[in-house]
Amino acid sequence: MINILSYIVLAAFVIRTIRNTLYHIFLWQNNEYRLDMLKVYLKTSVGKRIVFGPMAKIKFVLLALFIFALIGEFNIIASLAIWSFGVLFIVEAWRNLGEFMSGSLPLPKFTVKVVLIILITLLFQFILILSSSPRFALDLMPFMDKLLAVSVAAQIGLLSIPTRIRDALLEYFAMEKMVRFKRIRVVGITGSYGKSTTKEFLYQLVKDEFNVVKTSKNINKPVGIAKLILQEVSDKTELLIVEAAADKHHGRNQVVRITNMLADKLSVAVITGVNQQHLALFKSRQEIIQTKYSLVTGLNDEGVAVLKVDSRSMRRLAKKAKKDSLKTVLCGTDKRLYAYGDKIVLSSSGSKFELVIGKNRAKLNTDLLGLANVEGIVVAATVAMQLGVSWNRIKTKIKKLTPPLNSLNVVKKRGLVLIDDTYSANPDGVIAALDFLSLYSDTKILVLNPLAELGEDSVLVHKNIVKYAAKICDAIILTNGNNYEAVMKAVKEDVVVVVKNKNQVKDYIKNNFKGKKVILFEGRETAGALSTYKS
Repeated sequence: MINILSYIVLAAFVIRTIRNTLYHIFLWQNNEYRLDMLKVYLKTSVGKRIVFGPMAKIKFVLLALFIFALIGEFNIIASLAIWSFGVLFIVEAWRNLGEFMSGSLPLPKFTVKVVLIILITLLFQFILILSSSPRFALDLMPFMDKLLAVSVAAQIGLLSIPTRIRDALLEYFAMEKMVRFKRIRVVGITGSYGKSTTKEFLYQLVKDEFNVVKTSKNINKPVGIAKLILQEVSDKTELLIVEAAADKHHGRNQVVRITNMLADKLSVAVITGVNQQHLALFKSRQEIIQTKYSLVTGLNDEGVAVLKVDSRSMRRLAKKAKKDSLKTVLCGTDKRLYAYGDKIVLSSSGSKFELVIGKNRAKLNTDLLGLANVEGIVVAATVAMQLGVSWNRIKTKIKKLTPPLNSLNVVKKRGLVLIDDTYSANPDGVIAALDFLSLYSDTKILVLNPLAELGEDSVLVHKNIVKYAAKICDAIILTNGNNYEAVMKAVKEDVVVVVKNKNQVKDYIKNNFKGKKVILFEGRETAGALSTYKS
């Protein structure tokens, strides 16, 4: 009988170990295999539950009890502790089978690196267990459980060494290639928000004027840009548009790594805005600003900085650039700037505004939604003019602009309006999306992926967002419990706030809200909930 129970526990241990291995690797991969990003995640409410949740605490107490019983030779207590572990493993395995069958378990993207880590981890976990007697295997399981996270972390640490060597070589060869090109110009775009929108609009404005290569999707780190240069840039390329993430990794400024790689070819440096995004990865807001400003300092002698001045931080950056004797062009929605959007009228079907650049003025109508897209047009058009594109060509092309995927894209479906803003979420972007949502009169629901990496500003930012959303929305659905307490303190009683996973959102809305509805999906984690409407 004992042997049968031992084999049941063993089977349960195998199931939950496979699940936990996949989940640990997913966490690392989702945080770019970076310890600093993982630490930030583990400080969130959801992250704390992984390390200090009820199950983790119970296991810690049982393990301490088991070790104490072994040392004191209290065999009965030791057996009780081990069989209690067995019960926990069976409970975990049952839950994990449900996750596998429902598809709710987040899985890593299977690369060679991931497969290698999975194989080594499972071999390490199972060889000792499966080669031991059932009784000794039971004694080993609690220790192997605790060693799982350490094993995955150690492998990632070891594999980071050849990865860093590879990255350094890729960046070196990319720089060597850029040195050889004489006529190529580079536009670098950074900012806490609006980078991708500006990049896509600029590409559409200039693609017929030059032979253009641009970074695709969310490729904005040094190694991704290095691969792009090595694979796609040639001596026929006239313009390279690069989205640059303002980041620090291993103590190194990522923007400086990018500008060094561009080998004095950076002709236009664009900063689209600064806010608290990624504050948790920096020492201060000033360090964020300085990191972004390093793109401007990487300009060549004839280069120009295009700055979207929409905040105190950006005004300070503009003053600093002027003090550093750099050529700057300021744009935004302020009439005092060189380029600006004026008389802006937004609707649920598009936007109408006047674009002013220097002495040029034009009335424009577009199908693009929300103020953020208008601002993106202003910046992109300003850069296009700096590159030599004619005013008439710019006006004509603006009317044909299409928005980036998953950025305020509207889908209408059987009494529903689904607003897809799942590309990313940041404080300014969420407010802008809510402003667009307010243009509708039907029941309005916000599905929000709580923002990450805001550091000490996290609670305040979420309070401000939810206070603003509560004035517009009939309900707020969070995709995880991060900052839930701060959210609840910020809302009034007549606004519904709930936490639902991606598989629960659709049924919750269907069962609780009747009639026509407009649903805003904000942040990448909400993409799963949105997909349930499209299936």
